[in-house]
Amino acid sequence: MSAAISVNSASNGVIRELAEDLREAAEEGSGFEAACIAGMLQGLGVRVEVKGHSEDLWRKARREAERLEVRWLERVPGAIRLGPELQLSLLIDIDELCAGLHWLGVMPTQVRVELEAVVEAIRQNSGEFAGCRRFAQTHLKAYGEASFRTPALAAWEAVFTPVDLQMAS
Repeated sequence: MSAAISVNSASNGVIRELAEDLREAAEEGSGFEAACIAGMLQGLGVRVEVKGHSEDLWRKARREAERLEVRWLERVPGAIRLGPELQLSLLIDIDELCAGLHWLGVMPTQVRVELEAVVEAIRQNSGEFAGCRRFAQTHLKAYGEASFRTPALAAWEAVFTPVDLQMAS
């Protein structure tokens, strides 16, 4: 199986690296990983097309997605306690997984419920996530320029306090 990537803007290092990761995941038959990478690329405004025997790959990925069990909520207290690095790790994990699910066109109930709970926990503790705001702002701007909007955007937006959001508008 080969993965063909069509880029509608100049490639940068991150896009080239993600495109190579997508090719490798598709060639190895890692459907869900490939979907997550394809979703991240699409979120960056890159048009993604995977050629080959991809229908089996995506069918396998959708089955895997339906069986996902995420445990993001239990990571929130540690992320609050240990600071921005763990907070960003949590947000990026959410973003990557939601990008894949969105790209596949599925959103398992357990994932949706967990995401809603995490978003609420982050909102309630948005002051503790202040160290993530600059990264979140950059991330949200990149997504704002792309037409691919995932449910994970709510988690990125939750790091801002209501006052921050009022000042931004």
